[in-house]
Amino acid sequence: MLSEPRWKEAQSNEIDLRSDPHADVRSFSAILTFFLSETFLARGDEVLAFAVRRLADRYGLKELLVKAESELENLLCADNVLKFLGQVTGTGGLLEMACLDMIKANGCELLDQQQENLDRIAEENPELVKQLFRLLLAAKSHKKRLKFGLQGEVHASHGPGPKGALLEKFKKGQEMLEIQDPRDAAIQQLLAESTDADGPSLLGRLCWCQTAPIPRPPSAIEDIDAVRNLVGVTLQAGSHATAGSLEILRWARFDAETRTLTATGFGGWKQPWYTGAWTEPAGDPIWCFLLWLARVGNATYEFRFSEDFQRADIIPKGNLGIFCCCCCPCIPPWFEIPSCLTRNYMVQADSSIKGDHWERFQGNCCQTPTFYYDIYTVYDREGKETRWSHLAREQAPAQVMMTI
Repeated sequence: MLSEPRWKEAQSNEIDLRSDPHADVRSFSAILTFFLSETFLARGDEVLAFAVRRLADRYGLKELLVKAESELENLLCADNVLKFLGQVTGTGGLLEMACLDMIKANGCELLDQQQENLDRIAEENPELVKQLFRLLLAAKSHKKRLKFGLQGEVHASHGPGPKGALLEKFKKGQEMLEIQDPRDAAIQQLLAESTDADGPSLLGRLCWCQTAPIPRPPSAIEDIDAVRNLVGVTLQAGSHATAGSLEILRWARFDAETRTLTATGFGGWKQPWYTGAWTEPAGDPIWCFLLWLARVGNATYEFRFSEDFQRADIIPKGNLGIFCCCCCPCIPPWFEIPSCLTRNYMVQADSSIKGDHWERFQGNCCQTPTFYYDIYTVYDREGKETRWSHLAREQAPAQVMMTI
């Protein structure tokens, strides 16, 4: 990376670490040892491990970063979890996830045990306080889960008060928030191993001859380690037209030989089980029509992955006959939209861990593709929260609709 001409290190052929407080003899020796042997052992020295972790993160040494966080994870305990989390908040790495999992255990009981430290934490690291408050909200929201359906209410006893008021919520312990989030119902349906238990719809009965819920076969792509986190519930995060949409690729078909994942997003003739696997904002009659049109026209996305599964070209396909009043649902998606009209692809972001964060790019009418939006895995395939779960509550619409 530093060999690129735009970096001053490339121009001077040297990297000046004299002003870096983390670059001492021990940490630099550890990096050189890693270059020679691809190993790193902190031997219980958390100061060294954090110093090496920061240098690895700064200079893009991903393997060393993972090893340093693994060493720190071995040192993690209830007494230092808040201290460790304060140093990695917002990084999205394995250590942050381990810290969050420890804090979330037993309904965030650890926060009650650390009440005396909350004032100091708030002064030293306001971002950590925000993270802890999100955890408290998430922990309480799981106490009451909705059954299938898309209606619910949000009951909360919090407000946008000052930092002192926020700390009081942590200290009291008895003032717990109970949330019934309508998004939970949509997420349960996305993860369900069959189509909607109340379905199929009249359209499904008439056009696909469905009379009962259809089992969903899991995709073989969940066995690919490099993208194993992609098969959970993902969120489109951005300001584009479909921002906040939730979808799941676990039920798509995967061809291991060609590394192609095929998803008929709203259900169709070849993948009737794919209903209830993609959401759009509720209440908009245009989206009601588009979902019907996409289903009847067998709108399909093919994700053609590179050999290392770090990139996927996205090819939209469908039956264009629907625009000529030929709405026969059994006609396959025979037309592949040419790349000169629209070119789409996604790449694993630098912060991605086995496919849980992708950057989506799009270019229309022969234009060079530019960044379009982010894709985050907000729940894993078992329905457990991930490091990105708070984004679903922040960005996904409270009311969504899907095909059934």
